[in-house]
Amino acid sequence: MIKAVIFDKDGLIIDSEPIHSKAFEVVLRSYGKVPKLFPNGLVHIVGLRGDQSWKLLKEKYDIKENIEVLRKKQRENYSKLLKSKMTLMPGVLSILKLIKVKKLKTAIASSSIRKHILHVINTLNLSTYFDVIVSGQDVVQSKPDPQIFLVTAEKLGLKVSNCLVFEDSETGVQAAKRAGMKVIAVPTKHTRNHDFSRADMIINSLEEMDWGIISSF
Repeated sequence: MIKAVIFDKDGLIIDSEPIHSKAFEVVLRSYGKVPKLFPNGLVHIVGLRGDQSWKLLKEKYDIKENIEVLRKKQRENYSKLLKSKMTLMPGVLSILKLIKVKKLKTAIASSSIRKHILHVINTLNLSTYFDVIVSGQDVVQSKPDPQIFLVTAEKLGLKVSNCLVFEDSETGVQAAKRAGMKVIAVPTKHTRNHDFSRADMIINSLEEMDWGIISSF
């Protein structure tokens, strides 16, 4: 029986991947590099933590800078861009209201830093909808490792079998399944090429969700 619903942030609550990509691009250009976009229109691979992304980008663009310096610059640019470019994904508010009415617990399990998560939910007036927030700063291992979901379940005070996760990336789905949770994949235009075969269900948008689907898990 599902007693809690866990949400990723990037690409699930807000359409943030283009913002992340732009922040990466700004840093790359500052080192004299010309960003090359993947077919999905992004410069980075969705689902990776910042240090993992920069490890790949350092090699790809032959940048000698320290990864933590690059991450700091990218975060600063992301924070600036986030203030002016934030779009709530379709169906998010409706599903949060439904979950609240049904008295299920809710959580965010995101690889983002806590500062960015809080900025998003406070700006969009969503803070009252979430009981628990677990950020990338609260865990050592990143997705697809299950640690972030195991920590989230512990903070919710629930068994993993009582948790349903919404994820938009392959690494997120893998992490949730490895934790022993049910997962609904919600691919975006940036992650449609990911392998979601391990997900318990795949939908096009959170707008498709209703209580009948959630209560069936």
